[in-house]
Amino acid sequence: MNNEQNEEVNFNEGGNNQEGVETNVSEETQDTEETTDWQARARELEGRLKRAEKKLSRNDSDSTKAPSKTGDFDYAQKAYLVANGVKGNDEMKLVKEIMSNTGKSLDSVLESKYFTAELNEMREMRKSQDAIPSNSKRSSQSGKDTVDYWLAKGELPEDRELRSKVVKAKWKSSSSVNPFG
Repeated sequence: MNNEQNEEVNFNEGGNNQEGVETNVSEETQDTEETTDWQARARELEGRLKRAEKKLSRNDSDSTKAPSKTGDFDYAQKAYLVANGVKGNDEMKLVKEIMSNTGKSLDSVLESKYFTAELNEMREMRKSQDAIPSNSKRSSQSGKDTVDYWLAKGELPEDRELRSKVVKAKWKSSSSVNPFG
């Protein structure tokens, strides 16, 4: 019996035709295996894999090179710090130091009580330094254990070593004065 495409079709009268189907399928797979060069296909896929890995490694290295120096803040982090009132290099260094010491994130450092206390202390020290005039006698006060303090006071200290230093300084200052002029 012939079908529409003029192929011969066999009908077995009492049995299954699965045996014939199996042989046809196995013949088709053998034909495709013979036409496909599996070694060439494997080399092609390995090449694609290597190129994709190189591309991914380049993208990863580019993203890690974004900050100019290790530990520096990027522009977004700097803007976040400025928006939260942290201004100046000294204050940003304090944030970096606390982040590296504690291992906390930027948000948690800004919310911590320790950081706010340190920041307020730093600001107070800066305000007091700015308030002191630079070209006056008040700019640096000497302690009681310095020679300048005892020379200005005009007395001698109880400490023997310091007393000898004060006497030597008085003698140098008196000998440098010209008695004739």
